[in-house]
Amino acid sequence: MKSLYLFILLSCLLSCSSKDPRTQEKEPMFKVDLKSYIENGSSDMKIKLSDITDSISYIPLKTTYNLPVAEIQAIKTTEKFILCLDTQQKLFCFNHNGDFITLIGKRGEGPEEYLNIADFDVDASKEEVYLFDFQRHFILVYSMDGNFVKRIKLPDNILNIAKYYNSQFIAYAPRYLGNEKDGLIFFSDNGEKKDSLSFQLEDNVSDTKIDIFKMATFNFQDLFSFQLPFCDIVYALTPIGNQYKYIELQQGKYKLPYNIGSNVESYNKNLNSSYIFEPHLHKCKNLMFINFFFRMNNYRILYNSDSNLFYTVFKGKYPTGIENDIDNKYPFWPVYIKDDWAIGIISPADSEYDNPVLQKIKIKNLGKYPEQSTDRYKL
Repeated sequence: MKSLYLFILLSCLLSCSSKDPRTQEKEPMFKVDLKSYIENGSSDMKIKLSDITDSISYIPLKTTYNLPVAEIQAIKTTEKFILCLDTQQKLFCFNHNGDFITLIGKRGEGPEEYLNIADFDVDASKEEVYLFDFQRHFILVYSMDGNFVKRIKLPDNILNIAKYYNSQFIAYAPRYLGNEKDGLIFFSDNGEKKDSLSFQLEDNVSDTKIDIFKMATFNFQDLFSFQLPFCDIVYALTPIGNQYKYIELQQGKYKLPYNIGSNVESYNKNLNSSYIFEPHLHKCKNLMFINFFFRMNNYRILYNSDSNLFYTVFKGKYPTGIENDIDNKYPFWPVYIKDDWAIGIISPADSEYDNPVLQKIKIKNLGKYPEQSTDRYKL
């Protein structure tokens, strides 16, 4: 069970409803009933990799012996490049063959260096990379060849950022960093605040001791979407700032309360309780790849939005992925999806290489399988 960055995707803190007039209070486009899955189980059909893709390719990440790639925390891609942030706070740039291009930035206290990368993003059209230094609250801008371009000063009340429409940035501004409410702030590419969105807070969390700082999850594919920590709703945003409900993760009584999820002591005491910890999803076509932690087990499940069926890929201690029946090699589970392409990671411990190896597939729609049994079993 891991969180992205500090892993990443406030229950009692956020009602997940905004009083902003730009919010469209309609039903979500997709509803994923995790409560039902917990109580009733999944389809008895076993999913294999050939059900969701026709082929798989492998990209060994190649660097010199004195510049190894540690465990990868986050990946972004463009048509030309793959960027990997590892646990040693190094941001590597590779081409799509896995050839090392350069390191983006360098850790240090100089004006062109960063202390701690809390988040990063990329603008393929400008061929620029944006590193958010949380400790100094700067966005450092680099070219794809690693040259420093400029830095953008942001206020101290934000936690993570993403590139938004029209050369803007969007940032998550939690209440515990001094904001009146949890919300999002929009900035121009010179750091000027352009707009904001606020979210309704619950009243019973003011005395909570917060020592787990969770980030918002941002995703930009055909549309820009975001999910605030401990919120059931994944929202979509239009270029003019209108928002609507995109996906609802219906957790019911299993939803983790804010006062437990944001405090280390309470968090650890409740790991064996009936709460869903760290839910996170990737969506592509009619598939949602969902992982979470529940009653001391890691879960990886597939949800077919056409047939409203769940498929259990893994339940246990050491998570693995979808059975690879294409070349009978490594199982696959996506850590990054862009357009129809998904990327997984093979650890050096599981391969013949010194660095991580990336897996790449093109996802196709999962059929409804009307001829298959849809009987369900208890977990």
